Parts: sequence; C-alpha cells; structure tokens
Amino acid sequence: MTKNSLKLLHFADFHLGAGKTYGKIDPKTGLNQRIIDFLNSFDFLVNYAIEERVDLVVFAGDAYENRNPNITLQREFAKRIRQLTKKGIKVFLLVGNHDLPNIEKHAHSLAVFDALETEGVTIGRLPQIYLMETTFGPIQIAALPSFSKSQFLTEEKEPNGLDEMEKLSELEKIIAQKILFHLGEMSQKIKTEYPAILTAHVSLAEAILGSEQKMSIACSEPLLHSEALLKREFQYIALGHIHKQQVISSNEPPIIYAGSLDRVDFGEEREKKGFYLVEIIKENGNFKLKEMPQFIEVPCREFITLNIETASENPTEEILQAISKNGIDQKVVRVKIKVQTGQSDSIQLKEIRDALDRAFFLHSIEIETPEEIKKTRNPLLTQEKNPIDALKTWLNTQNLPEKRKNELLLCGKLLIEKYLLEKEQRE
Repeated sequence: MTKNSLKLLHFADFHLGAGKTYGKIDPKTGLNQRIIDFLNSFDFLVNYAIEERVDLVVFAGDAYENRNPNITLQREFAKRIRQLTKKGIKVFLLVGNHDLPNIEKHAHSLAVFDALETEGVTIGRLPQIYLMETTFGPIQIAALPSFSKSQFLTEEKEPNGLDEMEKLSELEKIIAQKILFHLGEMSQKIKTEYPAILTAHVSLAEAILGSEQKMSIACSEPLLHSEALLKREFQYIALGHIHKQQVISSNEPPIIYAGSLDRVDFGEEREKKGFYLVEIIKENGNFKLKEMPQFIEVPCREFITLNIETASENPTEEILQAISKNGIDQKVVRVKIKVQTGQSDSIQLKEIRDALDRAFFLHSIEIETPEEIKKTRNPLLTQEKNPIDALKTWLNTQNLPEKRKNELLLCGKLLIEKYLLEKEQRE
C-alpha cells in the first residue's frame, strides 16, 4: 500500500550520562536516577514514534555525555534504537561534537552501529547525501556532522605569522568555509524525485544558547548564519547542538533546533523538552511539508529554584511556609535564601531539609545575608557562564595589555582541555 506522506521525528542532544549530580544511585538498577530519567524520556519518544507509525527518526548528534560512554550506556541507547528498527522505523544518527574521539583515527561513540552493520540504522559521519529507504519510499538526507579541528589541519596549512588566539580564529573561519562548501555541493546533488532534508550539528549566530555552552567549555567553534542553510532543495532542516528548543526560521524550509531531550541542569529549568514531528507530502509533483512541524513535549523531570527572602524575626518559619506553598514533589530542587543581618545562625537547616524531603533530589541550600551580598564577586560572573566566558569577563576587568589578556585566555583554554582529556581517560 502506497503511503500518502512521510513522517519523521527529529530529536537531538540526548547526552546520556549527563546530569548525574542531580540524582542518586537507584538500588534496583545500579544506575544514577537521572540516567533513568533520560532513558524514560527516550522511551516516551520511542513509544510515540511507534504509535504514530513514523517512517524515520533523525537524531541530530550528541548521544552521550562524552566521547567515551561506558558499556551500560551504550547498551541502553542501542536497545531503544533496536525497538524502533524492529517496527520498521529507520534511524539516522548524526555524529555530534560529543561523539567525536580526541584522536582522529579512533572510532566515534556511534561507530558500533556501523561495525555491527545494524539493519535500519545509518550513521552520518561524513558530509554527504545518504539515501535511506523507508516505508514511504526513498529519502535523501544531507548530513553536516560535527568536525574536529584536526580534520581540517590535515587539509589546510596552519596559518603562519599569527599568535595562538589569531590562529584559532582563523581556523574557525576555515572550518566555516568548508562547512558551507560541503553544503553547497550537497544541495546541487539533490534529486527532485525524492524528498530531501538537511541535518546538521552546528551553531547558528541567531540561536539562543543554553547549557551546551558549559558542556563544551574548551571548544571555540565557527558560527554560521541561517540564510546559508536556506536551500530550497530541502523540505526541512533538522539541527542539533543548541540545547534550547527553537525555530530559527519558519520559511521554506523551516530551520529548527529540537533542543535536548531532557534537562541537563538548572540552566534549562524553564525550557520545554521534546522532539519534532515532521510530515512531508507530494503535491503537484513536488515534495513539501504538510504543515509546520509540531513540537511534542516530553514529560521529563522538572527542575525548580525556590528564591526566598525573609523579613520576619522567625526566618525558619517563614522559609518553611514558602516551601509548603511550592510544589516540589518529585522535582530537582535548589533553594536560595536571603535573610536579614545576623539571622543566618538562627536558621534551622534540619527543619528546612525535612520540609524538602518530598523533592526528588535536593541540589543545594544557599543562605546569603546583606553583608555577603555586598561582598559577592562581579555580578556578570554568573553560574550560567562557562569557564572560558567567565575568564574573559574577569580579564576585561583587569588593567592588562590586550596581548597579555589573550595569552592568559589561551592558557586557560589549554588547561581546561587538558583537564577534560584527563577526566575522560579516568572515566
């Protein structure tokens, strides 16, 4: 029976293994509770895809927290991919920056699907067009995976006569030019007899950033502009890398970041999480979207910050009342309390912790007095900043020559890269 439309699901930035500081070990499974939460969100997507009888699931990169996931995480991810393919749903997995190895010749974290020749699964490791057969028929997927700098250094000579910061900037320009070159090549090769989409793991200048800033703290990267992706050869542009779900352009074709599937940290506290349902039809000989892609929200674990400012002579009672008025059941909670001068020692922390026992996980209780608030650091140095941006902010407050600032910034980047590498090797 011929199908009238092609249905696909678009999701991205799963980051399985992230956010473990917001949960405890589950005694039944031995897994961190937040890993179970992430898997529950994936299960919701899988069940939705099966119920809606979609033809294709497109994942736009970053399957795991880091490039060296343990065997348990790989098994749980693969089990859910297999659930989809057993129902005849094809799966396309794009390689993101968190999937790439440190060493160019090493395998990326999704390579096991290729090695096992997993039926129904295609890995987008190279910038090229992949033709996938679905229950609807063939579909062309133009892939722009994440690129490591070492890939481009093998093709390009390292810029001479520049300091280290200038070399990094120049390299980013080279990478951006190469990405646009590959995009142009692919768009020219699209065949009109089949539907076509583009999936890319990239940063767009127009995007509102999220927690991905902190998860790639050592990596400067090229920024593209959305108009560069607006190729009429594609019916849809499925993006990954930015954790905040957002529609960059609703023109034809729409450019959409699906965002992360579950909350990584408090930086995503107010963001909806989920995936997109996309339907492509053929009308008057041309492929087009049936309607604007629909965002499907995942009922994932909520994060909540309680901001409490006391004004009475009994701050503990005031705090307890504020807690009772907020729904904290089964949520990840942090509490920020501002008390009057001289009241911090009278706070009954045990009573407050007991009142917060209904929470899924209590992340922290912060207590500040007016004196401490006055002594706080630069207000621009917030927890939402990644270390490199925080270092930049601090350096801009220092009376140093510009060249010295750049040298210190470079040293900071190198130290963080070294730390991350050693951390991944230990894990």
